[in-house]
Amino acid sequence: CGPFKEDEPLSAVTVYGQNKIECEELIQKQLDDAIILRFTWMMGLSYPGIKASPSIIKNVMNALISHTPTLFTVNEKRGMTYAKHLATQFDKITKLEPGIYHVASKNTMTTYESAKYVAKALGASDELIEEIILPNNERYQDRFRDYRLDSEKLESLGIHFATFEEDVKEISQALSEFMSKLNTNLEFDYYEKLGRFAVKMIDKQTKEVIKEFPPEKILEAMEKTREWIGLILDKKA
Repeated sequence: CGPFKEDEPLSAVTVYGQNKIECEELIQKQLDDAIILRFTWMMGLSYPGIKASPSIIKNVMNALISHTPTLFTVNEKRGMTYAKHLATQFDKITKLEPGIYHVASKNTMTTYESAKYVAKALGASDELIEEIILPNNERYQDRFRDYRLDSEKLESLGIHFATFEEDVKEISQALSEFMSKLNTNLEFDYYEKLGRFAVKMIDKQTKEVIKEFPPEKILEAMEKTREWIGLILDKKA
């Protein structure tokens, strides 16, 4: 089990993984001065002109904002690294001696546990997390998967990566700062009669709702529809 070091034997469980191994071997045969970086799952936020790839942060945010119950794998552990830390140290990395290096933050949680941690850091309530962030117990139930990489080699050369918890804290702070520049806050409201949550973007000064999902009018219509259906069923009874 992981975290795995650079000099440990490689074993692929997918065609994609086998292709990566073959590419590494080809590069090393062709180039004597190659620096090969092995990455864990990168994460971060989208900004104007920069679109973040799918990540644990983006997947959890999409699930919460769209109120879509989403499965996260229980039977795996992954390294999850804040892409900003790679970008800020990339120039340093290009000056290293040729070889293979692991780019990875430390993480002891499963993907499901990581997703719940992210949701909590983003301000979601325990009730919302329980409803939206769901465990996928079936995937990889035949064999637990550990994809984590050990980054001690880079650490020994002065290139540091944080823990998953520290990365999530930094990302959530960056999101808060971004929202502050927009002079807005995000709030999660629970509609008890419907048993669901709504996300609202609120102006800090005026307390005015700028955007919300789902819109309040739709929630009110859903509530009235349920009441009407209840009255109809009572009359029929």
